[in-house]
Amino acid sequence: MKYAFYLGILALMIAWTTIIASIILSPWWDIWTGNLSQLGSIEQPYSYVYNMGLTIAGVAFGIYSVSLINITRSRVGALASGIFLIASVHLIGVAIFASQPDLHTFSSGEFFGLTSLTIIFFGIALLSDRYLKHGALSLLLFVIGWGGSIFIDFPSTAFLEIYNIILMSIWIVAITHYSLKKSKSIN
Repeated sequence: MKYAFYLGILALMIAWTTIIASIILSPWWDIWTGNLSQLGSIEQPYSYVYNMGLTIAGVAFGIYSVSLINITRSRVGALASGIFLIASVHLIGVAIFASQPDLHTFSSGEFFGLTSLTIIFFGIALLSDRYLKHGALSLLLFVIGWGGSIFIDFPSTAFLEIYNIILMSIWIVAITHYSLKKSKSIN
């Protein structure tokens, strides 16, 4: 588990590379009217790029989530780690259920919802452990995520998804930084 903290960054790189490569391979796709899930539609010629990339990212996020279980002293932090593990499984579900719209939509919604819960619960746990910067950042990202999702009139679902993925990326980089800093102070 020594290097598991780095899996969050690796999973981000895989996810972003997957999204960008899928967009490049899909000239028919329109960010102004579409959603990211269309890139994984099995009717499309390069859907396997999107679906395999999300599956690999989901596995990496799952392992990463388990590595986060001990970064706080509170049960809320352990709860957040477990929720993130379930969110990772739902990310894999987005790829697995690409041809089943109901399950796919459920998995996607659950991924985004559970990840936002992970962020707020980690924020609460970090604040209770007196790690104010990372805790406050987590709460701020949660508020910006939900506030923007509710109040910004995005031109498409793709923009909404990308907005939230950017916020998740910022959080993962910050939590990875915190995790590495904390693990060095312990050793």
